[in-house]
Order: sequence, then structure tokens, then C-alpha cells
Amino acid sequence: MNVSGTDTPVTILHRLALGVEPFDTLTGRRIGSAELIVEREQDYGRRRADPYEPVPPGRPLEPSLGGRFRLRYGPQVVSPARIRLWDRRRRFAPRRFEIPLWTLKEITAIERTGTDLPVFSRVFRPWLMPGVAAPIPPAATAARGRIVRAGLPVPWARIVASEPGQPDVHTSADERGEFLLVVAGPRQIAVGRLDLDLVVLADPAIEPVAQAAHRFDSLPLEKVARSSNPAADAELDNPLLRGVRPPATFVAGQTVHRIRLAVGRPASEINTLEFDPQ
Repeated sequence: MNVSGTDTPVTILHRLALGVEPFDTLTGRRIGSAELIVEREQDYGRRRADPYEPVPPGRPLEPSLGGRFRLRYGPQVVSPARIRLWDRRRRFAPRRFEIPLWTLKEITAIERTGTDLPVFSRVFRPWLMPGVAAPIPPAATAARGRIVRAGLPVPWARIVASEPGQPDVHTSADERGEFLLVVAGPRQIAVGRLDLDLVVLADPAIEPVAQAAHRFDSLPLEKVARSSNPAADAELDNPLLRGVRPPATFVAGQTVHRIRLAVGRPASEINTLEFDPQ
């Protein structure tokens, strides 16, 4: 956009490239900037950081009100963008996405027609599962566990807990293979106990994390389609965004693990589950 009334046109880079609205799978609410880090990944193939870049690669996105984060167009904002969401206190399981952006050229072309690209066409709504340090709701039925393979931790595994006639419960492990499974929502539960069958899904090629500083190097990259103009409901809320659909490289283990939980309180023991892909 150029500002008239000056000797030289001034370019103002304030258009929204991407709005990120992370949601908590336990509460169904947006996650604020005090709880979460949402950042663009560092791309070492690009030029040095531009001083006029709104959000250089490898820096957190700008927080906005109500649990929203924004990425504005700038010299180094290219499509697709890689966005990483994580929490230093391990209250949420990290996720990593690749998202095609509407380019600034496309945006200005739409504006020249006298219309605007709707904000929802640039909104991205990922859902984050609880991390091992997530606060457990009062009277919740929950279990803690660790995913291993030949005695070594399996990073970033997904766990699906099922019970006949009831909705599945999904959760995610961290780089140490540790997870928190919380059974929430309406369901019919036998008095005093709950028996669940757990299936572990993971990428067999991902090796245990050796150094904490590089723990996100193996975090699976989940590719998201760009929203349409206007955005469809299914583009803003779908199984991939909710974490129900695992990354493409994940496979299920052969063993179905049966655990029994006490209804209304977290289990005290740590369940160690073996990941045994074919």
C-alpha cells in the first residue's frame, strides 16, 4: 500500500499474512501468549535478518488480544511459512506446521477489484493436546505414560485410547516420549473404573532426542492446505488441525495396550507402553 501526499511513495507493510489462533483440547479455549510460544522457524537459506522485517524467522509471532498471534507481510515473509508452537513449562504438546500463505501480490490484486480477502482466509486454528505438566481438571480421569522402543524413548508419538461405544481420546507425547491422557467430555463410565485400549502411533524413523537444544529438529512437520476465498468451515476446523489425524509418516504399533483407570482421579503410576511397528 502506498501513501500519497509525499514526494516519494511510502510502502506500509501492515497487511495480515497469517493469523494464528491456538486452541486447548482440554478446555476448548484459545491459548494466550502468556502460556504459549508461536514462532516462525529459522530458515538458514535466506539472507541475514532484515531490520524492517516484522517477525524475522526464528522469532515469536506478535501476540494479539484474546489468544491470537499474527504474522504481517515483510521482506522475508515467503510461502509456505513454517510455524512452531510450544510451551517452556510443558503444559502443551508441541506441534509444527507448514502453511501456504496468500501472497502480497495476490492480496493487492484482490484489493484492486474493490474487495478484500476475508480475514478468515488467513486464519489458522491448530489445537494443542496437553503436555505432561498440564493442569488436570478437578475430578478428572487421567493417566500418565511413556512410550519406548527397545527401552529408548519414542519422541512425538500419538496415543489413541478407545472404549466400545465411546468417543476416542487422543493425546501426544513430547520429545521424551512422555504423555498425559485426560478422559473428558460426556461418556458412559462404569462405576469406579474405566478400561481403555491404547494404540501408539509414531514415525519409526525418528530417533531418540540426544540434545535438548535440538529437540524440535525431529518434530513432525504437518502440512496444512491454504484456506479458500472465502474460507470453508472444514478448512478452519478439521481432524488434522485437532491432532486427530496423525502425520503422514506415522504408523501404528502392533500391540494394543489395556489400562484400567480409577474414575475421577489421575492414576499415580506411570504406564510404559512399547511401540512395536511391523
